Amino acid sequence: MWVQLCSTGFSDNITTEVLDGSVTLTNAPGIHTYPIAESVITAMLDHAKMLKQRRVDQREHHWNQLKCDELYKRTVLIIGLGNIGKRTARLCKAFDMRVIGMKRSAEPVENVDFVFPGSELRERLAEADYVVVAAPLTPETKYMLGKEEFGAMKRTAYYINIGRGAVAWEPALIRALEENWIAGAYLDALEVEPIPVDHPFWGMKNVLLIPHDSHSSPYIGDRIVDIFCENLDRYVKGVQLKNICDPSKGY
Repeated sequence: MWVQLCSTGFSDNITTEVLDGSVTLTNAPGIHTYPIAESVITAMLDHAKMLKQRRVDQREHHWNQLKCDELYKRTVLIIGLGNIGKRTARLCKAFDMRVIGMKRSAEPVENVDFVFPGSELRERLAEADYVVVAAPLTPETKYMLGKEEFGAMKRTAYYINIGRGAVAWEPALIRALEENWIAGAYLDALEVEPIPVDHPFWGMKNVLLIPHDSHSSPYIGDRIVDIFCENLDRYVKGVQLKNICDPSKGY
């Protein structure tokens, strides 16, 4: 039996049948690549150009000239260099940013200036002006970012999670934001969604909450249909399917 998912992540779909091989699970990598990578750049520009404060000033009729930042020559650290991570790197290079990235294997990646293994993460976090989580949730990535990792970041660093919320240990992230260990965060992925109405994130001025829809696009449906039709053709012909999920890896 074969099941085609309409998403990239599949942790909620790992059943006994998938684990024992009686069901083949295929996902849809790449369908969200463009809109999510664009959302990352949007988050960076929103932060660098202080757009949130400009909206406040406009509402209050306050003519306030701000000291904004540039993306030019800033360092972005991308955790996870799959389709979304690579596309994000490409867009960052359009702004002449320095791009460093973490992945399991250290082969060079186009548009990434330096690739490093997870063992170097804490050291490399100290270099980053922007930290982008684009990794799947696996045993290796769960709670990868804790107190020590957020403490290693620059106080001016901006954290962007468009991957999986549980890559960060939430109590450590909350403390980092409350105590200004980092400048702020764009959170499109949280460990529990939706978060409760009394959650601290709601009231934080240095947090932009996104309800896990940075992938929103009018083209997602067409991309899913294309992937499904190609796999259906392969299934009928007895050819190996594309994008077979590996539960042991988490992707």
